[in-house]
Amino acid sequence: MKIKWVFCTILIFLSVLKIQTNLQAAAASQINNILNKTVLTEQDKQIIDDYIRETINALLNENNLSKIARHREVILSRKGSQVQYVQQFNESTEKYITEAFNTIKTLKPAEKQSIIAANLLILIDKLENIQFAIPAMNLLEDKNIVVRYWAVQCLTNPNIIARLNSGQASNPNLPQEITAKFKSIVPGSSPEILNSIARYAAGINITQGEELLLQIADQRIRSYADWSIKLEYIDTNLLKLIESKISNPSDKTDVSALARRFAQLYSYAIQRYAAGFDTLNSIQKAQLATLIVEIEDKCIKNMTGSQQTLRKALETEQLQALMAEHNILLGSDTAQGKLPLKYKFNYGRTDTGSARTAPQLLPRQNQQ
Repeated sequence: MKIKWVFCTILIFLSVLKIQTNLQAAAASQINNILNKTVLTEQDKQIIDDYIRETINALLNENNLSKIARHREVILSRKGSQVQYVQQFNESTEKYITEAFNTIKTLKPAEKQSIIAANLLILIDKLENIQFAIPAMNLLEDKNIVVRYWAVQCLTNPNIIARLNSGQASNPNLPQEITAKFKSIVPGSSPEILNSIARYAAGINITQGEELLLQIADQRIRSYADWSIKLEYIDTNLLKLIESKISNPSDKTDVSALARRFAQLYSYAIQRYAAGFDTLNSIQKAQLATLIVEIEDKCIKNMTGSQQTLRKALETEQLQALMAEHNILLGSDTAQGKLPLKYKFNYGRTDTGSARTAPQLLPRQNQQ
């Protein structure tokens, strides 16, 4: 009798599984037909809503990572382009994904919560719907670094930045709220996350965006100063973003403040390469050399009109020549450099109160 019971149980399970598979295939077929319709009925809209709800629920209840990703991609593949379809698709995804974020807290085991949260964030990053800004903001300080990373990606997506700038958010203060949240997490953020936030800071058209960009630059400058800097190549992007703001200023752009951060950050990268030439590993040196050459080619050329001397010093590994060219460009104790002269800035004040003409010297202690 026990064998018969087990056999019947297996048959029932297989039958249910087959029915579910057939229902999923039928639902997908219905959605595919609706995608091609020019006018939708109320029944069509209900089919879309049911499909999104069932797919999100399937994602929540799945444990296999590849299948979770597949559910995510299924939703993205049905975004559509017809106006009525897109409207219903957006309404349904907004409703059920928002509900899913609330459901995450109840998932077991606890590790699954981060997996599902990250996948939902990847999904909304691809959906590029500004209505998901709040759920993403709520996860910016999540304990899981992957969740934090994707929460940042959702908010720094170029299309989301464009929508924020064009006033498409239902909350007109949303750009300020996102920027304030980013400011609060800069001190504890990884280089990869800072890199994404910098993109947002340079792209958002509010005064606080420039303040955020300066804050990120200051954070990286401090990391150079205490020799805790990691992933030096990321500063190539940061320096380019700062240079773009300098070269294309708005009425409210503080060009001198931006140029000062640009010069000090670039100086520390050059000083680190020279000071750590015999102690840094090959990857660190390669990242710094690439940064120095790339910024000289893409930024310094725009800012001064001509400058190819740093590359030559690097190619010949003449460290004294490298620092001499550094001084000509950025300044020394005895003379202002080309950038400070052009953009009218200094590096603070000396002990006697006079303007400092040289960038801050990179401390030599605590070298890694």
